[in-house]
Amino acid sequence: MATVRGFCLNLPEQRQRRERFVAHLKELALPGRYSLFEASRGHCDAAARRGLSSGEDGIWRSVLALLEHACSSGDLDGYDGLHILEDDADLSPEFCCWLAAVDLADLPVDIVLTDMYAGPTVFPQRQAFFEEAFADNRLRWLAGSEYTGCLASWLIPVGRLPAVAALFRQIYHQEQRMIPVDNLLRRLFVEGQLQGVVSVPFLTSIDLESQAVSAIQDQSDRAVAATARVADLLRRRLSVLRDGRELEQLLPLLAELRSPAQLSAQLGALVQAVHQDRGFRYRFDARLLDQPGNPQASSDQTASARSRSASGL
Repeated sequence: MATVRGFCLNLPEQRQRRERFVAHLKELALPGRYSLFEASRGHCDAAARRGLSSGEDGIWRSVLALLEHACSSGDLDGYDGLHILEDDADLSPEFCCWLAAVDLADLPVDIVLTDMYAGPTVFPQRQAFFEEAFADNRLRWLAGSEYTGCLASWLIPVGRLPAVAALFRQIYHQEQRMIPVDNLLRRLFVEGQLQGVVSVPFLTSIDLESQAVSAIQDQSDRAVAATARVADLLRRRLSVLRDGRELEQLLPLLAELRSPAQLSAQLGALVQAVHQDRGFRYRFDARLLDQPGNPQASSDQTASARSRSASGL
């Protein structure tokens, strides 16, 4: 059983997010102790020099401050790992069960991610693999080199924490031009400087309402905002927290991103796909049973009707 010390990054003015997350934690029987950790605001001038937005610089400073606190404060004494969360994270009962059963010290990795960005490029490539994991009801893993970004929920075994913190600190203070911290983590995985894994399916997700008003997302361009929302919904679809509501929200958004002419051109392909999956159903009419081109001819309903007719019913 792993006991973790969890910290949720939260800006003081983000009261609604803070209250949502605290209430969320109370609903779960998490093994370990979780607290809020005050996030840092980005420094505009320093961010501009490094090629970061103010929000991205704030995330960098928040992560570094939390790693430093975890290494020096003694807060992790007696714990197996550090769990870093953003305040829009959604944990799951499945995550709690996994955490209660796993031994973090035995994992040959520096970082475990329980979800990640899964936008329109990633989702089609990986959907089948995730669906197999759902069908088997068995947890699988993606290699860290396949991690795509976002740091809503990640764990660091205590034994790996000093090295991870030192590497992050070194890069932030030595590199003149920076990239967002999640993209930096991906680079470290690809280069082999850190080892990581991502759970399949995702054991956590993001709260869709919180993400919709994210402080670092550009809401000025309608298409950009809609695309970001699609990515959030696809990400939720690959999580154990999916419940079908993400599909209801996806379809109108996808339609919004296509022009009427494009939708018209693609309508035939969509209708054909539903037809091939036998999604359409027709009112049964016994008078037309043997007529050419009758859709009833290939339906289960027809077989049943023929059986009744042969029985004289």
